[in-house]
Amino acid sequence: MTGADIFADVQIWCGPPASAQNEITSQTGFVPAETTNPNTPLLGSTRGTYALQSASDGTKRLTIFQHLRGANAGSVAGTFGVPMV
Repeated sequence: MTGADIFADVQIWCGPPASAQNEITSQTGFVPAETTNPNTPLLGSTRGTYALQSASDGTKRLTIFQHLRGANAGSVAGTFGVPMV
C-alpha cells in the first residue's frame, strides 16, 4: 500500500477559482501509485498521478485532496509510498 493506490483515495476539482469548481468523478487520467518494493524510476510514481483531460488556460484551478485510509496510516511506506532506489 502507498499514497493514492485507488481513485477513491482522492477528490479532484477543476475550474475557475471565482466560481464553483467541477468535481472530477471519472478516473480517466488517474494512475494509481506504484507499490512494487523497492521501486525504481522506471516503474512509476510511488504516490499516484493525475493528468487533466483539458489543457490549462491560465485561469483554471486544480484542487486535489488525498484521503489517507487507516490501512495506509500504519507505516511510512503506506503514507508516503515505497522507497525509491
